[in-house]
Amino acid sequence: MNFYYRAVNSSGGVVTGETAAPNMRTAVRRLNNKGLHVLAVEGPRKSPAPVFAGESRPGVKDKHIALHQLCVLIESGVTLEEAVSSLAESRIHPSLNRWFSKIDATLRGGGSFSDAIRDSTIGLPEYFYPLAQAGELTGAMASALRDGVSQWEYEIETANEFRNALLYPLILTLSGVAAIIIIFTMVVPKFTRLLDKSGDQAPFLAQVVLGAGQWFNSHSLPAGGFVAGLSLIIVFVLINPEMRKRCINLLIHIPVLKDWLIEADISRWAALIATLLENRVPLLKSLELASDYVRLESLRSRLIQAAKFVKSGVSLSSALKEMEAVTPVGVNLIQVGERSGELPAMLKSLSGLYGKSCRTRMKRLLIIIEPVTILIIGAVIGLIMAGIISAITSANNISFR
Repeated sequence: MNFYYRAVNSSGGVVTGETAAPNMRTAVRRLNNKGLHVLAVEGPRKSPAPVFAGESRPGVKDKHIALHQLCVLIESGVTLEEAVSSLAESRIHPSLNRWFSKIDATLRGGGSFSDAIRDSTIGLPEYFYPLAQAGELTGAMASALRDGVSQWEYEIETANEFRNALLYPLILTLSGVAAIIIIFTMVVPKFTRLLDKSGDQAPFLAQVVLGAGQWFNSHSLPAGGFVAGLSLIIVFVLINPEMRKRCINLLIHIPVLKDWLIEADISRWAALIATLLENRVPLLKSLELASDYVRLESLRSRLIQAAKFVKSGVSLSSALKEMEAVTPVGVNLIQVGERSGELPAMLKSLSGLYGKSCRTRMKRLLIIIEPVTILIIGAVIGLIMAGIISAITSANNISFR
């Protein structure tokens, strides 16, 4: 059986390789006899899980947990190579097993961890590459990766918080639409004969409601196809990142949502730059990476222009003030950070300030959305019932004449 080893040779260099032996103790003894000081020995490696047709891709949560495990292992004193090798053999998602196996092969071939991250196809946020590179340069890989994982966790929590906040209004809206469809398909048709009986003498509301019910039932197939198609379009927009981004850029034109969306983007932007700067990533590189995570096109263009000003020698606070990318309070915080040498800390404060304001606006918006949704659905159902009742009463009046 083959054992993989990492050892120091007589010249003081670190070497890796494999040796055949009946057990690990024999393998270590044979390596020592060759003049090698053994650092680590591993047993036979399991082959990466095969790719199956239809295999699900790892989700964001799966990838985040895997990187969290990597951080825990390195923080516990395990070398990066051993941590990656351990995760390659652990029971996680098959795609992640293969990904860690590729990184392990890169490290054993003399490549760097940052190169493996950069060439990765697993779908990590792009800021992990400069963080890993900074960790290699400073020797603080555990800290650099932990900051990246924390930043990613912040982004995941923000997205989940937004989705959870809109879940109740969405369920409420879908329930209301379903109730209206049921009324049109099961209740209104029972009263359509009243419209034929009363004719033009029926009240206008009754004619509209019962006429809509007649049309809906006589064209149920195209109406059902329209509803199904609309539902598919909504689902496609929700699951497609590019379409979501386009919708968000359309929502910015709504006055109630504009400030909320801008503050959410600035909060993520400031937090990411702070994380990168803390790990000694250059300011210009940090600004370039952070701008890629701004969803609003108008805000991104201002931040990119601000980065160009910084490249020409202008301070970050002056550039942001010139482009009106952040509020005067944000400019002051960044200016204080530049003067005191605590720019990452001030950017984190800015991120927290905008994040708190964003959550406050979200709560206010939900306070408005929920009752408005209830009122609209209730009004539509009330109009339908009022139309039915007016048709009944008008038919009774006609019959008594």
